[in-house]
Amino acid sequence: ALFLDEIFASLDPVNRRAMADLVTRTLKTELGFSQIFVISHTKEIQAGIAEPLTIRRLKEGRSIIQWQ
Repeated sequence: ALFLDEIFASLDPVNRRAMADLVTRTLKTELGFSQIFVISHTKEIQAGIAEPLTIRRLKEGRSIIQWQ
């Protein structure tokens, strides 16, 4: 498994697409990572994730996890 934390945050749209291609093509296909976890607050990246796992903080100080 590979964890990538906020790798898209400082990129412009062109470089975000290039990084997304790198993650899916190179890391998964060519290097054989079976699981890649992308931590992102960028809405367009979240929308492009095939199986998103969302962690949301509740008012009471607890969090809920949703796997779609």
